[in-house]
Amino acid sequence: MGVMRADSSTPVGRGVLEVVSEVSGNELEKVKLEYLDGLLVGRETYVLTRKTGSAAYQYDDVGNLVVQIRKDRAGKIIETKEYTYIEVSI
Repeated sequence: MGVMRADSSTPVGRGVLEVVSEVSGNELEKVKLEYLDGLLVGRETYVLTRKTGSAAYQYDDVGNLVVQIRKDRAGKIIETKEYTYIEVSI
């Protein structure tokens, strides 16, 4: 049976949060989430302790995601997505 655990010593919203999936005490996957001012700014994924990829996120002044950069395990950029928003009046 699998177990998921999070490092609860780091409050969500700042610092790094690690989420680990394990089976019988053996780590299968670890995801490190890095927060700054309550926004997710980085993610790294490891499978069986080997890094499989990462992502970086950028936001505008009001907290909207504007850039997502995905990298392979060697740190090479494999995809960049840019987002734009339009104001809608109701």
